[in-house]
Amino acid sequence: MPLFGKPKETKKIVGSIKNLPKYEQVVQYLSEWFKTDFEILASPLPLSNVSAEAAFDKKKISLLYPSVCNSSINFRDYSECRLDELYTGAVDEEPMVGIRKTKIRRLYMDGFVGCVNDICTIHWQDIQALVHRTKEYPLFITSKEFSLAVAPYIPSREIAWEKGKYNPESKLPSVKQEILLKKVDLNELLKQISQEGLVVIYRCPHCNANIKISKDSTLGKLRTCEHCGSEIRILDLEDLLRTTLQ
Repeated sequence: MPLFGKPKETKKIVGSIKNLPKYEQVVQYLSEWFKTDFEILASPLPLSNVSAEAAFDKKKISLLYPSVCNSSINFRDYSECRLDELYTGAVDEEPMVGIRKTKIRRLYMDGFVGCVNDICTIHWQDIQALVHRTKEYPLFITSKEFSLAVAPYIPSREIAWEKGKYNPESKLPSVKQEILLKKVDLNELLKQISQEGLVVIYRCPHCNANIKISKDSTLGKLRTCEHCGSEIRILDLEDLLRTTLQ
């Protein structure tokens, strides 16, 4: 359920995601996890009359911003709670977490927790959730470095909620974390290809078409074949580029 409108350029900026030491890795990690590109734009912060240079995803569901901006957001009607105080949804197809009326896809919780842990070495117990006391508003997930505002998800009446609570340590897929970190490393390989002026040809395993990888290629463009639209295995691309650059 998209909640945030199209960000508008503004001069009233109170912080920038680019100030994070590893902001590029953070944005890339989450874009791969959420399966959407992020745009770094001056964007209005939810529940405030100020803006920040934030990472706004193209699905208009999440907004990633530096945690220093939390002091500018009006959390008067919000309660702070630990992640393991949030209840976990029981439906595998639509994994969710929630408390009171605030519910979101679990995808965003796991992505944020994994990113904070893998890139910033912050344990999940040092992450807080901010939830509105009575109304359905976006859920805020905050860490020392950066925060995420996520639009709510309204489940159907048929969905049942189990009593078990969110447990990041037991449910974060470690294999997926390793793959995501390898995808982040692909950006460095693309930079080397660009710097050396190389053109590498990758053959799509689905339609057999040639895909040129050059200085103009980005990880976002290489996710799918430009000819047939099929998803490309990023690890195959990484192996090809590493072999070429050896």
